[in-house]
Amino acid sequence: MIQRVLYATWVQNHLLQLLCLVTMEPPGNLTADAIRSAKVQLLNSLVPPAPQEIGSKTIRAQYIAGLENGQRIPAYVEEDRVARDSRTESYCALRLGIENWRWAGVPVYLRTGKRLRKRLTEIVIQFKQPPLQLFQTVECEGDYCDLTLSRPNVLVFRIQPDEGISLQFAAKRPSMQFVVESVAMNFSYQQTWKHSLPKPTNGFCWT
Repeated sequence: MIQRVLYATWVQNHLLQLLCLVTMEPPGNLTADAIRSAKVQLLNSLVPPAPQEIGSKTIRAQYIAGLENGQRIPAYVEEDRVARDSRTESYCALRLGIENWRWAGVPVYLRTGKRLRKRLTEIVIQFKQPPLQLFQTVECEGDYCDLTLSRPNVLVFRIQPDEGISLQFAAKRPSMQFVVESVAMNFSYQQTWKHSLPKPTNGFCWT
C-alpha cells in the first residue's frame, strides 16, 4: 500500500490518464462505465517500484535558478508562496511495469516536471528490435556520417503543443548498399485541418 501511495503522489496528473488510454485493454463499448473499468483494471496491474528500488527506478528533483534569453529565472524555493526550505519535487521520472499478458516485461517510463527546457507533452512507443539485424544505419552529424546499428522504430503521439502523430522508422537509402536511414512520417492536426485543437480545461485532457 505504501508503494502505491508514493506512486500516486509523484505523478498524480494527466500522466496516469494518458498511460491508461494507451495501455488499457479495449473496453466492451465506449460508455463511461466501460472505459472507467478498463482504466481501473490497468491501474491495478501497475507494478510501482518496491521500497528498495526507489533509488534506482525513480528520480526526483527541484529546479534551481538559471538564465533564459538573458533573463534570470528564479529557483523553485524563490517562487511566491513557496517555503525557502521546501523539499517539494518539481520533477519526477520513474520506471514501472505492467503485470498483464500484453505488457509483461515491457518497461514503462513516466516523466513530468515544471520549468523544463520546453513545454511538451507526448507519448513515445518504442518497438522491439528484431533479434537478427540485417541492416546498418547511417548516422550523420553535420557533414560527417558514420554507420552504426539500426535504431528501433518509434511511434510518437504529440499531445501538445503541436498535436499530431509521427512514425520514425528505417528506410533504405537510394544506393546499391544495404544501408538504411532513420526517417519520419508526420501527421499534424493543425496543418491538416488548418486550426488547433481546444486547450485542456478543468482537468480534462484532449486526446
